[in-house]
Amino acid sequence: MVLPTLDAFDDAGGLVPLTPAAYAGLIGALRGSSKEEIDGHARRLEQASVPHQAFKMAQDGVLLACGQMAIDPGPAGTPDGGIAGLFDIFTPEQQRGRGHGFRLCAALLAEARRQGALNAYLQVGADNVSAQRLYARLGFLQAYRYHYRSDDPRAWA
Repeated sequence: MVLPTLDAFDDAGGLVPLTPAAYAGLIGALRGSSKEEIDGHARRLEQASVPHQAFKMAQDGVLLACGQMAIDPGPAGTPDGGIAGLFDIFTPEQQRGRGHGFRLCAALLAEARRQGALNAYLQVGADNVSAQRLYARLGFLQAYRYHYRSDDPRAWA
């Protein structure tokens, strides 16, 4: 999905920055990942060619939502004029339906705009209807469909 402009986003309030290791640990714990998976995730974030910035939103010590953004450089090789990608957007089950995912994404987009990005993109699974609705409310438009490739014929159906 793509968002043609970030002009509507100006409030990055509530974002708490996280290190790659802290984010990998947080999201890994939420997903039930193994220590090896968490460590691998942290390494991938630390070594990414486009720096990922991870954030959470919490209230009174309770996690409301978390996610990442990365700004692909603009024409000058800096974030100015670049495109922001949103990744790993996650709202804990008990917090869903309360607007936390919307507020997190709006704040991430505002932060990307503050850093110079002009527009944004993300990927969302075709079966994740609630996330698709959330992203559409933010102004994202479907740009293309994708699928994961697999050597397993059972995945081709």
